Amino acid sequence: MELDGILYTSLKDITTALNLENRALNERHSTKLYTTVVQGIIHDLDQDEFLQLDASSNHKDGEIFLTQPGLYRVLSNDKTEAGKNSKDGFFMKHYQR
Repeated sequence: MELDGILYTSLKDITTALNLENRALNERHSTKLYTTVVQGIIHDLDQDEFLQLDASSNHKDGEIFLTQPGLYRVLSNDKTEAGKNSKDGFFMKHYQR
């Protein structure tokens, strides 16, 4: 989603993708609920790292969208194998010459 020239990524989509990848890597992986992720990360994000939509969205608390710095903070806090792979891929893409 883009708003005022800023690209936002859905936290719900990121949570779903990480859960799917972790399940593919380890069938015993217990999935993280979106609400649990929100409760765990929302206090760590700066105001300019996310946008929370009104409760009129599909989620009763409103859906959260992340800016690029917010997305990086979420991924850097994820200690799962999928989170590690995402961080490694990010650095390889952006910093390897």
